[in-house]
Amino acid sequence: MSSSTSSLPTVDTTSPTEADVTSPLSYYRRELPTDLVSFTSAAGRKLFKESLNEGYAEGYFNLAGNFTVQSEPAYCGPSSLAMVLNALEVDPGRTWKGVWRWYSDELLESCRTESDLKANGITFD
Repeated sequence: MSSSTSSLPTVDTTSPTEADVTSPLSYYRRELPTDLVSFTSAAGRKLFKESLNEGYAEGYFNLAGNFTVQSEPAYCGPSSLAMVLNALEVDPGRTWKGVWRWYSDELLESCRTESDLKANGITFD
């Protein structure tokens, strides 16, 4: 092994500053509006337990097991659709990667161009 300095990238492990967290250009660690309840808070956990106990949260498990993140900031609609199709076990009829048959936002087709979708997303208008 060489004793030269590694060319691996470094990771910034410093905590974000208050300006970083509250920047209007980022959603990182933003506080929820006061009329919303955080899922991970004590109140959120209580609401979830009540929903489970009353039989209203059965669909949660299929959705959580198929959770996906959007590959582009404007792809919230296609990503949500891919997640629901996977949760409902709808066969995409083609492979995603390798041998996996799976929906992802990149596999869904639209009547709009990819550049238009990335720039404007999908709206109901």
